[in-house]
Amino acid sequence: MLNSGYIERKLKETGIKIEENAVSLIASKSEGHPYVLVSMCYAIIDSMAENEKKITEETVKTALPKIYNDLAKDFFAPMFHPLTPKAKEVLLTLARSISGKEFSFSEAVNRTNKEANYLSPYIKEMLRKGVLNKPERGRYAFFHILFVEYLRGRGEDII
Repeated sequence: MLNSGYIERKLKETGIKIEENAVSLIASKSEGHPYVLVSMCYAIIDSMAENEKKITEETVKTALPKIYNDLAKDFFAPMFHPLTPKAKEVLLTLARSISGKEFSFSEAVNRTNKEANYLSPYIKEMLRKGVLNKPERGRYAFFHILFVEYLRGRGEDII
């Protein structure tokens, strides 16, 4: 997991301090993913008033809408849109029907109401495109929980 030293080192040259509970919230939301972490920190600093010199938990919470919007536009949409229409349909169904971000292949078959041989190529496509990870045999995980939230918050219009 992320430690406060990394963020504090990056902020040192700016003169901005950060509270430990703000670091904890950033670590939790970013899951330590480098792109998400950097994007979050940039959005937080960008949303601060010019005279603010301390990042608090409230500062982070205030910046969350901007963070979500920036990630959706710059990171999640470009990952989602290259998928085939059927893969998008499967991905959206899984995101909306599975709690958390991990699931088994049999859960995917049940949740999508598709035959295993129909579903398998789409799961492979999602693995190749990086939207899913395979932590172990027969188990899959969305690459990031905020990506799941992005998918859940989108209507069919994103297909």
